[in-house]
Amino acid sequence: MIEVYEPRDWQQAESIQVDSDAPDNMAALLEIDDWAAANGFIRESSYWLRRGRRRQDQKQVFRVVLFKLSDDEVETRRAENERVEAALGSMNSTPHRVR
Repeated sequence: MIEVYEPRDWQQAESIQVDSDAPDNMAALLEIDDWAAANGFIRESSYWLRRGRRRQDQKQVFRVVLFKLSDDEVETRRAENERVEAALGSMNSTPHRVR
């Protein structure tokens, strides 16, 4: 389960910290990335999340910073995705026979 660590009014923030109570680092990464995408954020590039404890019950959690992309970052990523898709689309495919 994802819980926003700070700020409390995260919907208006440009960056936030979130906690995941997933059982391991990889599960936490996947859970956090899904939550971030659904809420308009992106995870910092760290693949090893910080460890912390939830305020209310002191349960160990994985914690990471998420941020919103600026308009120019969104456009740059969109253009790069289009470039890669065009390059992939122009590659010849080689049919392989199955024996």
